Amino acid sequence: MAFSCGPKENEFRDGFQWISGKWSGTLDDVEVVEHWMWNKHRFEGFGYHVSEGDTVFKEYLFLEEYQGIPGFTAVYGDNGPYTFAMKHSDGQVFVFQNEDHDFPSKIIYQLDSDSALTITLIGNGNPSKEEQSYQLLRTK
Repeated sequence: MAFSCGPKENEFRDGFQWISGKWSGTLDDVEVVEHWMWNKHRFEGFGYHVSEGDTVFKEYLFLEEYQGIPGFTAVYGDNGPYTFAMKHSDGQVFVFQNEDHDFPSKIIYQLDSDSALTITLIGNGNPSKEEQSYQLLRTK
């Protein structure tokens, strides 16, 4: 028996297919890496930060539909899951927001080209972490 994606699932997968692969860049001299792949009904990602050869941060990332709305979920250490609902998309810029989370409360993925994206994290009133932005390049 063969299983296939329904039209709605295909539409979701096709709309975010650009995220698949390995992306890397730097933020304040720290290497930032994200790996993304499609798995059954969602995109699954693994992100980590490397400083001076040591992994200093890692997180599991998920991009999937929740009741018809795309959502971005992050789990790091014993924290989370934190889910951010998509509030805006124009096919190049994807804005996810969770006003109950202080930092980030908004996550923006901007597709700059087929091989570059900019991620912006915006805080919700935390003055020491109000905004971070960095570019990742596709490496695979």
